[in-house]
Amino acid sequence: MKKQTMVEDLKLEKIVPSEMNYRRKVDKQGLDELTESVRQKGVLQPIIVRPVKNNGHYEIVAGYRRFQAATAAGLTTIPAIVGQFDDEAALEVAITENSQREDVNPIDEALGFNKMLEVGTDMETIGARIGRPVAYVLGRVKLLGLCKEARQAVSEGKISLGHAQVLLRLRSKNEQKGLLSEILDGDGMTVSGTKSIVKGHSLALKNAPFDTEKCATCAYRSGNQAVLFPELKDTDECSDPACFQKKTLAHYEAEAKEKEENGFRVIRDFSEIHELGGFHSDKMKRIVPRKAEADYQNVCPPKYRYECTKCTDHHAFYFYEEAVYNGKRIQAGELCLNPKCLAKMFKEKEVEITDKRTKGESIPEGTASRINPTTLRLHAEGCRDRFMIERLPKKVAASSALTKRFIIYHMLYRFGYFSGTAKQTRDEIVKEICPAKLFKPGKFSGWELYLVVMGVPEIKLDGLLNEVVRATIQYTDPKVLLHMTPEGGIDMSADFQMDETFIKTKTKADLIQMVKDMGLNVAATEKNKKSEIVAAILAQELVGKATHEIAESCRLKDIKDVSDPGEWRSRYESEAEADETSEAA
Repeated sequence: MKKQTMVEDLKLEKIVPSEMNYRRKVDKQGLDELTESVRQKGVLQPIIVRPVKNNGHYEIVAGYRRFQAATAAGLTTIPAIVGQFDDEAALEVAITENSQREDVNPIDEALGFNKMLEVGTDMETIGARIGRPVAYVLGRVKLLGLCKEARQAVSEGKISLGHAQVLLRLRSKNEQKGLLSEILDGDGMTVSGTKSIVKGHSLALKNAPFDTEKCATCAYRSGNQAVLFPELKDTDECSDPACFQKKTLAHYEAEAKEKEENGFRVIRDFSEIHELGGFHSDKMKRIVPRKAEADYQNVCPPKYRYECTKCTDHHAFYFYEEAVYNGKRIQAGELCLNPKCLAKMFKEKEVEITDKRTKGESIPEGTASRINPTTLRLHAEGCRDRFMIERLPKKVAASSALTKRFIIYHMLYRFGYFSGTAKQTRDEIVKEICPAKLFKPGKFSGWELYLVVMGVPEIKLDGLLNEVVRATIQYTDPKVLLHMTPEGGIDMSADFQMDETFIKTKTKADLIQMVKDMGLNVAATEKNKKSEIVAAILAQELVGKATHEIAESCRLKDIKDVSDPGEWRSRYESEAEADETSEAA
């Protein structure tokens, strides 16, 4: 490559943008400021160009923003360094110069690195040329795996690179999009909060029923993401639930096919189980092959190995998909469709144990009872829980104090699910009502938290409830807060007031247009500095004034706007009408 370093003044009309220009984000405010600087001082740093074959024009290699500013400033020529570059060299120069900028856009940089990879440059070489480690290059290129909305949010600075990298751990673009909405809603979500949610989407591979050997090099296996996330080095989770589900289904389908070939019944739909009476009916019992897997819902037949494995008449297998709050999961297991036979087995086992005791013979450890201590405890707790769930609702409804304690407990408990400073806020409230020697910041479990609430005197419950409600507001869905305003006596069209933070997000051009649209008495022209315009706007009476996008975001919705509200709405209206008639009477 022969390179000419002499600076020439080239006519702007002879210069054309490069088709390889990968930068997509245009900072209008920055470009306006650069244009003003060029207008006053000229272009201080030459652009770099290369000749276009046989037409006397030049293609920009680096310096497209300076070219735009010079054009907007009304210049006719621009200082330029003309060099002979092939495509790969031109791209390298452009990326190297762009990477040295302080305000380089991560998505633009990712596009540039990706173009270099496409022409055959490896990541080590790219890193060496821009003076960055390979992990930096890899992290940028990975950003192109984000959904379109997330890439735009990164490009516009709405989410941090930390958020973006955590989103990359999710393979599904829909899941990325959903989590992005949670990050952007309200006061925003911390990176650590985002990691917690992604972990909730992940599945432990140690629990996978299928062979995980094929997952060894998968990019969505947490241990393989250690280059970007060192804390994942010793973990083993899958962040691609769709793939996990597909492999699990394939595993159970293969098992089911084998069972059917051996004459066993396989149930693939829960409706079949429902038709048979359901899991808790006297027509079936869930069984497991090993005692260690038994609990109060699943039993291990004493003769599983010798009789159940051969019983094609009553031994059935099931697996089916069911919807859960974050997707789908697979339920799988084994059934005995002849509980009487099962009961007979256990009875014979008890008789055998009794006979041995009578004869003074030794009983192998673990066979003294068909139910181990853990199972006994679970049975007892299940009985207790059913009793309380039956009796307590009426008692809570009849007791104002108990109702308030219950509400306070649940609100404080939910703080643990919020991001940001929510847990710290909860700790501050709990500290006020908890004995000092027992207070444990962030360590209260559900029942311990209720013990603290239980110790609050009844006379103080109203004050505590109000305090907790007020503290909860900042962590509540802003759309919920919006629909609370009418009942709270707040008119969002008449009482709303823009704040300084919002106004500063506008570019100078946007501020000038906003002043015109809102009819503000502010001197706002291109000659004014942005800070001057902001200060002048804040000095105005802004109560009841809002931009179009704010007005739209404050629009209240009616229940009729909810798609397919269902029969409950008509029932609610009927009940309300009946209440009104009763009150009138």
